[in-house]
Amino acid sequence: MRLILPLALSLLTIACTDKGDTGDDGTTTSGTSGGTTAVDSDGDGFDTALDCDDTNADINPDAAEVCDGADNDCDGNIDNDASDAGTWYTDADGDGYGDDSSTETACDAPAGAVADGGDCDDTDTAYNPGATEDDCTDPNDYNCDGSVGYADDDGDGWAACEECDDDAAEVNPDATELCDGIDNDCDKATDEDDAADAATWYADADFDGYGSPDDTTQACSVPKGTVANDADCDDADPTINPEGDEVCDGADNDCDGATDDEDKSVDLSTTADWYTDADGDGYGDPALSERSCSQPSGTVLDNTDCDDDEEDINPAATEICNDIDDNCSGATDDEDRALDASTGTQWFTDDDSDGYGDSLTGVWMCEAPLGTVDDDADCDDTDAAINPDATEVCDEADNNCDGLTDDDDPLLDLTSAPYWYTDSDRDGYGEFTPSVRACDQPLGVTDDNTDCDDADAAINPGASEVCDDIDNDCDDAIDDDDTDLDPSTASTYYADVDGDGFGDPDASSTTCDQPDGTVPDNTDCDDDDADINPFADEVCDDADNDCDGDIDDEEDGLDTSTAAELEPKPDE
Repeated sequence: MRLILPLALSLLTIACTDKGDTGDDGTTTSGTSGGTTAVDSDGDGFDTALDCDDTNADINPDAAEVCDGADNDCDGNIDNDASDAGTWYTDADGDGYGDDSSTETACDAPAGAVADGGDCDDTDTAYNPGATEDDCTDPNDYNCDGSVGYADDDGDGWAACEECDDDAAEVNPDATELCDGIDNDCDKATDEDDAADAATWYADADFDGYGSPDDTTQACSVPKGTVANDADCDDADPTINPEGDEVCDGADNDCDGATDDEDKSVDLSTTADWYTDADGDGYGDPALSERSCSQPSGTVLDNTDCDDDEEDINPAATEICNDIDDNCSGATDDEDRALDASTGTQWFTDDDSDGYGDSLTGVWMCEAPLGTVDDDADCDDTDAAINPDATEVCDEADNNCDGLTDDDDPLLDLTSAPYWYTDSDRDGYGEFTPSVRACDQPLGVTDDNTDCDDADAAINPGASEVCDDIDNDCDDAIDDDDTDLDPSTASTYYADVDGDGFGDPDASSTTCDQPDGTVPDNTDCDDDDADINPFADEVCDDADNDCDGDIDDEEDGLDTSTAAELEPKPDE
């Protein structure tokens, strides 16, 4: 209802509230009391009652104290417990380096303190990190780095810089030189001839390995042309020495003191070893021999026969598969590289261990090599399930090696073939009862048996549910609100919790039939209050009663009985 006010009141203004003003300087004044809040000039969140310097936003009770000569945190103290205070070290000896165990934290250096620590002896100016340390014979650590130039690791009384090996106590300038490959006395010479344990060496003029007792030399290592023994009885002839062969030549060839007939160690008439050749194949028995000047009957110079009772066994024979070392090589049958392979068997690689080999891998040998068989009928030696004894199954492979695959093989095991289902409407979904079994899909069938109406291509599990009183997607439900529902055939309804006939736009459902407690309208701005909806009157209650987006607005629909009258301004 519209109120008709008297003319005297026409200059009055109707409004619900009076708001305060904000001044140009940022100071807020209350619209209710007319008073003014305390000033925060620097905008740091603290007014003059708490801020000790309201002209500087970096100074307030929450600020961190720093070394700047100001009371940053307003606690009445300057530079106390500053966050950037430095660490100072006591320097008792005044050498510019302090004691790490005596420190003080402050903004400025305390008396007798310095910024650098690390002094390992703060009572002696000779010790500090800047000290010079260049004498290798002085064991003191002047520069406090934990190390010194001095070292006597072997404890022999000589500094490392004064000797040639500080890891061996027996090596130093006072040591005795020995034949050990070491400069024992540090004179820059090793194993000199005058070494305490130098050996005696004997001249070997004929280079036969035996020396003359009449020509000696002292040295640590063997001098050129000398040996360690003095057993040569003729150092001018390399064929005469203790290892020489005694021959009929009038000389003591083996230096045993006996010559020719006098030497019982040899048959002086023998010039060679002769070996018995019992089977007459030209090769002798190495276990039966004699020495003589001429060849005894039934002997030969060769001693390589491994069976002197069999003339077909000798180094010139052919190795064959017979478990015998025919050619005396020390190897039998397959172990002999000279084997005549044609006397053996051809073997084929069986990589998949199914008993059938690869025909492209044949090798001739006496015995089967590891991983081979004598059958070459495998058509795929990488798969143990594929061989002539295998069962043909649906896997696009010739499992039984007969040249035929899957449906083309009359030996196919149909239990490995899938079921196929009649698809009369050609929608990709078939009847429940199977019609045929085959490896590959026959014409007019499918591998899916979930069609609930094989006479209608629009009805199958892949179809969308529509509002037509039919189970379109074969889920045993009609016009159900599932994820497959076609929204273009359904309607959207909105929850009406407060029952005022207007629905909540944020609570909707798209269905074929209207659910209980819903309406087709979605214009309610508060579905928990039946007095708030697009048809309600606006009143002064800090709520948008008529859902127009404005609160307590001065509109034709305002219930003025809830409003207040304001006095007109003097100039109106």
